[in-house]
Amino acid sequence: MKTLAVIHDFLPRHQAGSELYCYYLCKEMQRLGHEVRVLCTETDHQAPAYTVRERMFDNLPVTEIVQHFHYRTFEETYRNPAVEKMFGEFVGSWRPDVVHFHHLLGLSFGCPRLAKEAGAAVVFTLHDYWLLCLRGGGQRFQDDGRVCERIDPSECAVCVAECGLTGETLARWAKQLLVRKKALGELDLRETLAQAHIETADPAYVQATHFSIGGIDCPAILAHPPSKIAYDLPAWAECSLLFTYAMVPSTYEKEGDGVRFRVLLNDEVLWERYLDPKHHSKDRGWHPGSVDLPVCSGKARLTLETQPGPSGNRDFCAAIWGHPRVVSSIGAPKDGQTVLSRSKSAGRNLLYRVFGKQYRDEARKRRQAALDLTRYVDRFLCPSPFLRTSFLDHGFPEEKLIFSDYGIRPMMVPRGVVRYPIRFTYIGSLVRHKGVHVLIRAFNDLDPERAYLRIHGPTDEFVDYVGLLRSLVRNPSIEFCGRFENNEIAQILGETDVLVVPSIWYENSPITIHEAFLAQVPVVTSRFGGMADLVEDGVNGLLFEVGNAEDLRRCLQAFVDNPDLVIRLRPDPSSVKSIEKDGLEMERLYRSLTRWDSD
Repeated sequence: MKTLAVIHDFLPRHQAGSELYCYYLCKEMQRLGHEVRVLCTETDHQAPAYTVRERMFDNLPVTEIVQHFHYRTFEETYRNPAVEKMFGEFVGSWRPDVVHFHHLLGLSFGCPRLAKEAGAAVVFTLHDYWLLCLRGGGQRFQDDGRVCERIDPSECAVCVAECGLTGETLARWAKQLLVRKKALGELDLRETLAQAHIETADPAYVQATHFSIGGIDCPAILAHPPSKIAYDLPAWAECSLLFTYAMVPSTYEKEGDGVRFRVLLNDEVLWERYLDPKHHSKDRGWHPGSVDLPVCSGKARLTLETQPGPSGNRDFCAAIWGHPRVVSSIGAPKDGQTVLSRSKSAGRNLLYRVFGKQYRDEARKRRQAALDLTRYVDRFLCPSPFLRTSFLDHGFPEEKLIFSDYGIRPMMVPRGVVRYPIRFTYIGSLVRHKGVHVLIRAFNDLDPERAYLRIHGPTDEFVDYVGLLRSLVRNPSIEFCGRFENNEIAQILGETDVLVVPSIWYENSPITIHEAFLAQVPVVTSRFGGMADLVEDGVNGLLFEVGNAEDLRRCLQAFVDNPDLVIRLRPDPSSVKSIEKDGLEMERLYRSLTRWDSD
C-alpha cells in the first residue's frame, strides 16, 4: 500500500510531538511492508518560496515545500493556490492509496480535496485545534492569557487583526505604548558591590564570594552582621529584587543567635526575615526570597541589611545574600506575558476596533472552509476524548470523528530508590502557553535542599519568554538544561522522580505524558483539556487548577513531604498503546477505506 504522510514540519529540524508521532508511525508502516513518503514544509529564506526539494531521512523519502509564510491576504494563510498546485501535481503523479494528514499549517485547506480527487483515501489526525483556531499552533489561547472556551468568529476576528501587524509595527507598539519608564533590565548586585555604599564593623565582613550549601553552588555576598549594603538606583518601571539568603553552615553548631535579614528602599523596610539555624533545623540551607519594588520616578537607595539576633552577639553569625539581583518586570506581569505579546495584543486590538467587521467576515469564511474540507476526509483521528468532543461541538461530523490515542515507541527505564532531593522535570518547548512560568513560581517556595527542578527545552527560540522565566527564578535548585534530542528522553526520565506538565492551554494528548507513563514516572499536570484525560488524580499523578501556582505548589510539596508518594503513584506502563499496536490499527483502517488487499 502506498501511503503519504502530510505534515507542516518534519524531522530532523523539528521534533515536537506531532512530528515525532508522524515519524514513528511512518517507520512502523514501513516495517509492515508498505511504501511510505512524507510531504512537509520547511522555512528557508535562503531558497525561493515554494521551491520543492527531495531528501531522505532515516530511509524515508521526504518532499518538502519551502515556505516563507509571507501572505498577501488573510485567506492565503489557510487556502494557498501555490501550495495546492504543487500538492495536486504530486498526488496526481505518485498516486498514493492513502493520504494521512497530520497538519495543514503552511499548506492549504484544499489539499484533502485534491487527495480525494486523486483517488486516495483520506485520514486526518487532529494534533491540535488549528482547523478551528486560526492561531499558528491552534492553541485556543490569546496573548492576554485567556483560553477560548468556545470558538466564535466574532472572537476569532481579534486574532485575524494580528495578521495586519508586521515586525516593525510590533516594535513600534512596544516602544510607544509600553515602555514608559527606563527599564533596569537586570542589575547583578554582587557584580556591582564595589559601587555600593557599605557600612560594617570590619571591611572583611562584606565581600563578593561563592558558597555551596547542600550541594547547591551560588554566587553570593558575604554579609556578616551588622552590615548595610546600599545601592543608588536610577528611575525604574516595574522591578523585583530576587535573591536567596542563608547563614554560613560552619555556624550551625556554634553557640549564639541567628541573623535578621532586611531589605529597605529609601530607609523603608520592604521585607524582613529572621533565621536561627542553630536552634531550628528548618532554617538551615538556602531560602528563596523576592521583593516587588514599587515604581520609582527618581533615584532611590536600595539597602541589604543584616543584624545579629536578640542578644546582639556577633560571634558565629556569618550571613549570605545569594545571587541578589534587580530585574525589570516590564513585560512580565503575573500572567507571564512578554513585552512582545503585550505589544501584539495592543496593536491587534486597535486594528480590530478600526476593521472589526471585515475581520469578523474573514473569520467566518475560514470557519466555513474548515467545515467544507470535512467532506473530503474519510476519518478524523482524535488522540483524546476532550479533543473529539471539542470538534464535535463545533460542527464536525460525529461519524467521522474516531478516538485513537497515540502509539508510543517502547522505552525501558529502570527505577531506583527515591531520595532527597526529589527530582522534578519539565520537558518541552519554552513558550508561554506551556505554562513554565507557573511552574517556576510554584517551585520557588520549595526547600532547595529537598527538591530540584530541571527544565529541558531550547532556550534560543522564544528568547523573550526565556528571559522572563530566568527573571522569575528565586530558588537556586532550578536548572535550565537547554535543548535535548529525542533519543535522550529515556535518560532524562530515568533521572526524574516526577514530571510536571503545567500547560495553560487545552493540549491534546501530550506524548511527554505517555513517555512518562512508560518510564513509570508520575505526572503533575493541569486539570484541563486532554491532560486530564490521561492523568487520574491520586492514581498516576496529581492534578492542579490550571494556571494556579499555589495549587501547583501544593502538589509539588506533597511529594517533598512524602517521597513514598512517588512510588505509590507510579503509572502502569501497560496503559500506554504501543506504536506496534497503533500500526496494526492504522493498517486495518487504511484497508477498510480502500480496496487494497495484502493478498
